[in-house]
Amino acid sequence: MDTIEPEIIPDGRRVKLLRDGDKKSVYKPVGVLAVELKRKPKTLREWAKLLLTYSPDFYQHFKLRTAYNPYVQEWLTRINNYDITEPASAPRPKIIEDYVQLNAPIFTFENYLQELTNEYTTEQKIDNAKLSKVA
Repeated sequence: MDTIEPEIIPDGRRVKLLRDGDKKSVYKPVGVLAVELKRKPKTLREWAKLLLTYSPDFYQHFKLRTAYNPYVQEWLTRINNYDITEPASAPRPKIIEDYVQLNAPIFTFENYLQELTNEYTTEQKIDNAKLSKVA
C-alpha cells in the first residue's frame, strides 16, 4: 500500500485535497457514452464483448460495471462512426464483428498512445514535378 504524504494547508485557506481517483473526469459511465453516441447501453456492451474476443489489449483496459476509460471510449466511438457510414440494409452484427476483427490488431493500446502524442504521423513524398506560375 502506498503512503500518502501529508499536505500543508496555508492558514485561512480552503484547499481541496487530492485523492487517488480524481482522474474520473475522463472516465465515462456506459449510460453517458450511450447518450453521446446515440446508442443503447446494451449495444455498447455487445460491442465491448466483441472487442474482448478479438482485441489483444482490450481486456487489460476494460472492467465490467465500471466507467469506461479513454481507450475503451475511443474504440466504441470508432465502431459507432463506422456503423453510421454503413447502409441501413447491411447485416449489423456481422459487419461490426468483421470491422472489429480486422482493426483489432492495428488499434492496439500502444498505437492509441502514439496517436495521442502525435507520433503516429505519415510522411507525404512530393513528386519531382515542376510548378509553373499562372499569370
